[in-house]
Amino acid sequence: MTPNKDPFSLFDAAGIEQYVRQILKQSIPGMDPRAGAAHYDTEMTETPQHIIVKIHIAALSEARKLKLQVAPTQVKLEKKMTDQEHEQWIRLPHPVIPTSCRAVYKNGIMQLHMRKQDKDELFYEIEVSYP
Repeated sequence: MTPNKDPFSLFDAAGIEQYVRQILKQSIPGMDPRAGAAHYDTEMTETPQHIIVKIHIAALSEARKLKLQVAPTQVKLEKKMTDQEHEQWIRLPHPVIPTSCRAVYKNGIMQLHMRKQDKDELFYEIEVSYP
């Protein structure tokens, strides 16, 4: 390999993806990563104090079937379909305060507003009582 050559050009990304799909299919019987799983397109915007996540869901009836959960570093979308459950995880670029999350569905978009944690908020001092 020459020093100026891009090291990632040696890998066949399509071949790796196909291999991973094949292993998943063998490991989890009946699993096809593309079949039946609702994957929603998302957009993310950051302001100095907030993270805004937009989830594109065309139908209101579809949006009502979703369960949303927020953790400091990710959002989880959960949809129950008959006997199966589908999940989609959205990693957040900065820790947020989960209890600050507000969600509104309007015009085909579920919009989540979350307040970022300040650097000081990442750790909480614990008071210790000594008997």
